[in-house]
Amino acid sequence: MFRLSVCLLAGLLACGSVGAGVDTADKPVVIGNNVRQMATRGNDFGFDLLRRLAARAGSGENVVISPVSISYALAMTYNGARGRTRDDMASALGIPDLSRSDVNRALGGLMMVAITGGEDVSFEMGNAIWYREGLSVMPDFSERARTYYDAQIAELDFNRPEAAGTVNDWIEQQTHGRIRSVIRPPIDPSTVMMLVNAMWFRGNWYRPFDAAETKSAVFHVTADSSIECRMMRKLDHAPYFQDDLMQAMELPYGGERFSAVVLLPREGRTTDDVLEALTAEKWRQWTERLSPRDVRLGLPRFTVEYDASAISSVLRDMGMTAAFTPGADFGDMVAGGGIWIDSVIHKTYLRVDEQGSEAAAATVVAMKKGLVPQMEVNRPFLLAIRDRWTGAVIFVARIASPDAG
Repeated sequence: MFRLSVCLLAGLLACGSVGAGVDTADKPVVIGNNVRQMATRGNDFGFDLLRRLAARAGSGENVVISPVSISYALAMTYNGARGRTRDDMASALGIPDLSRSDVNRALGGLMMVAITGGEDVSFEMGNAIWYREGLSVMPDFSERARTYYDAQIAELDFNRPEAAGTVNDWIEQQTHGRIRSVIRPPIDPSTVMMLVNAMWFRGNWYRPFDAAETKSAVFHVTADSSIECRMMRKLDHAPYFQDDLMQAMELPYGGERFSAVVLLPREGRTTDDVLEALTAEKWRQWTERLSPRDVRLGLPRFTVEYDASAISSVLRDMGMTAAFTPGADFGDMVAGGGIWIDSVIHKTYLRVDEQGSEAAAATVVAMKKGLVPQMEVNRPFLLAIRDRWTGAVIFVARIASPDAG
């Protein structure tokens, strides 16, 4: 059976990856090479992450991620890492050869370029850090988070029932209500910090679809299963190319700076085949081959909400191992260190319709600290007296009923 699969990648930073024929000369800011290089590294990280998550999800499941959101949340966390923990994170993020200051300057510049938006496009991003009352956060770490990531930093009583709501309300506001209930109350007693990125994108097509042309159609989920969808249709003059692997078409948003690129595998090929080939360099080659031509397009109208529950495991598979262990070194984040990444939470929303696209994402890096052990010897116990030099146990006892004596 003919299998139709669609991979929709929102080009949030279309500069440098827009197909031929799209005018990007009217740029509101100058984009430095460090910003472009960081965007390329972020693309490689995002494509690798998507490939791994898609492999775990199976062919019939949707996977939607925001590499930018994940990168910013992890980059803030990376700013507190030292030693092997820092090196592991840098390797997984694709920045092992860059200094921390280089990374911060590039991501700070990337954020400023991205949120300038464009005609008929809105793109908003926010960063925040909440930490448990009494935690001694390093001043230099806080300063970097504010300076380069414009992060809101606040102490929060995580023990209060409404603490989770404080974080959730901020994310909901940043994403215009599209991402909700990311943190489940009550907050784990061992959680001491949350580093959060949230973003929202809304773009109207440069040439919208006519809603009157949207009709019911069959969408082939797998070779053995199909569903009915609402298929939008139009004859468009837009950047396009095809090869033996796929067809590719770019759909600009208003102002033509931002765009969506649709990659449709050829019959007999799958999205897994496309993902296997997809790297930042291949992405550059493919998008450079896009050239304007008339195309009769049929594109499903859809809304997808996605929870990347496997992301922590995938990040460990990508080499970010030390950061997830109690031996992690985040001594540049909090005085004395002793904390590690407990989990990375990532949720997304994506809607595509006749007028354009809306997308939202939130990423939370939850930091954990071992609880201070409590030992109340109020039941039978053993006691040994030992010679620490020789290792000899001099006395050993089971105390079943202590005498107040």
